[in-house]
Amino acid sequence: MNHFTLQFPAGKAWAVFAFLLFGTSLFAQVTTSTISGIVSDKSGEPLIGATVVATHTPTNTRYGTATNASGRYTLPAVRVGGPYSVTVSYTGYESMTKDGIYASLGTAANIDFQVQEAGSVLDEVTITANRNDIFSSDRTGASTTFSRQQLGSIPTTGARSINSITKYNPNGNGNSFGGQDSRLNNFTIDGSVFNNGFGLGTDAQAGGRTGSTAISLDAIEELQVNVAPFDVRQSGFVGTGMNAVTRSGKNEFFGTVFGNIRKSDDSGIFNGQKIGDVKPTIGLFEENVLGVSFGGPIIKNKLFFFANYERQRQTTPATTWVADGSPLDVGESNT
Repeated sequence: MNHFTLQFPAGKAWAVFAFLLFGTSLFAQVTTSTISGIVSDKSGEPLIGATVVATHTPTNTRYGTATNASGRYTLPAVRVGGPYSVTVSYTGYESMTKDGIYASLGTAANIDFQVQEAGSVLDEVTITANRNDIFSSDRTGASTTFSRQQLGSIPTTGARSINSITKYNPNGNGNSFGGQDSRLNNFTIDGSVFNNGFGLGTDAQAGGRTGSTAISLDAIEELQVNVAPFDVRQSGFVGTGMNAVTRSGKNEFFGTVFGNIRKSDDSGIFNGQKIGDVKPTIGLFEENVLGVSFGGPIIKNKLFFFANYERQRQTTPATTWVADGSPLDVGESNT
């Protein structure tokens, strides 16, 4: 990591102030996670200088650190998702590993360890409980995080847009959150802004006015919806801050292919033909969605790739209402 220092002439305090003011905008959104915790012995005393290594199992990416004077460790800026395998080692003590750890976007996964001296045998069973404080790493404000597994299993209807997922947040309807206009939201992908800058329509996301989305759901690793976060790094919005991070490859090849179609026809396969005893006028519409994704290793444990393609074509009528006396009038009620 490169470091640099800026020096300002005496009496130019305003320049320092301007640098701090505009420099803070670089950290407006969060695209990584954190793993932290405390390492102690069986009596609860903190272990100073214990080695902690977290391994991202799908890619074998490793993050390492040592505990401080209070036995606490922090692994910042780790990859979102998992699973992780976290191992603690210390001279004179048995190594301890915890598997299946997942790190969520913008929050910290707290993993505590209580290691045993080498050669010691546990004869008793110890029951412990954790107090859930009001201000703790488990409480991050009014927010919802959708993992890769949830993004792939949550049902969506119509366009596979971000709103099809965010509507499951209890603080909004997918567009409006906290009673605010949707254009007061802030949507970022890997820290880059993807808002509807022109302001047309009611959707705050780029491309939302077309009924589509700025990014395929298959290309997202994790999506976070923040309404009232405690984290001061989450800023730049009034309604909600939606953060998304894209997927990456791993040591195994994987891929998905999907397609769906909706259309109007007379067979009634794709749409109903009657509302009670009334046969409505159904305008011609057709929607075709096709998606393909593929990822894997280029160099195992070092370099990976992921590619995604999604196409959506839709034809819908502006209206199906017909004026009385029109040559197109079918003589039946339109609903």
